[in-house]
Amino acid sequence: MTDTDNKYADGFPFSREGEDFKNGLSLMQQVLGDEDASHIESLLDNPLFGDELGYVFSKTWGALYEREGLTLKERSLLLMGTDLALGREGPLKDHMKVALHAGMKPKQIIEVLFQTVFYLGAPAMVLGLRVANEVLGPEMKEMLKQKEQQNSNK
Repeated sequence: MTDTDNKYADGFPFSREGEDFKNGLSLMQQVLGDEDASHIESLLDNPLFGDELGYVFSKTWGALYEREGLTLKERSLLLMGTDLALGREGPLKDHMKVALHAGMKPKQIIEVLFQTVFYLGAPAMVLGLRVANEVLGPEMKEMLKQKEQQNSNK
C-alpha cells in the first residue's frame, strides 16, 4: 500500500483496507454473525453503490462505535430510541442485538420499549415488542424455563 492509498483508506472513495471498515466488520461479526457480515461485504462489490455503502458502513459500524464518550451500551439505547421514533424495524433488530452484546439484559430492553409509549405512542411500543419477540425469543424462552423450574420447586 502506498502513502497515497493509506491517506484515503478511511475516506472516500471507500477502501476495505481502512481501520474503520476493519473495526466495523469485526464488530458486526461479533454482534450479528458471519452471515450478516458476509452479506454486507457482498453488497460492497456492487459497481453502482458499493463505495457509498462501504463508506457509510465504515463510518457507522466502525468510526462511530469506536468514538469515546458513550459506551456501546449507551449507543445502543440511543439507537433503539431513534429506530422506534422513525419506525425502522430492520435497524431496531440490529441495535437490540448490539445492546445484548454490550451487556443489556432482555428485561432492560423491554423497559426501554415501555419508556417510549409515553413519548412515541403505543404503535412504536408495539413495533418494539414485535421486534423484541423475534430478537429476544431464545432469551425469553430460557427465562420462562427458569421461572417454571422455580415454580415447580415451591
